[in-house]
Amino acid sequence: MARPRNHAKHVSNAVADLLHSVTALVDAVSATLHAPGSKGPARGTTGKGAKLRSSLKAYWANLTGPAREERVRKMLAGRGLKPKGKTR
Repeated sequence: MARPRNHAKHVSNAVADLLHSVTALVDAVSATLHAPGSKGPARGTTGKGAKLRSSLKAYWANLTGPAREERVRKMLAGRGLKPKGKTR
């Protein structure tokens, strides 16, 4: 492709084309979400997500103080971090 003589005009045209494409994409997604019969975006957790969330809450609720500290220590170690506060 040959180099344009007026770079500013070329860049502004490219930006305008990009903005037009993004606007068209946003309009298409919005039309799809608001179409008749469309359920729209999911709200909250359902199915497997709710089951997983409740089981994780139950797991953490059943941990005693020392067991919780040990679990947090192992999780942080897995990420290469050190726990704040008291250490053993």
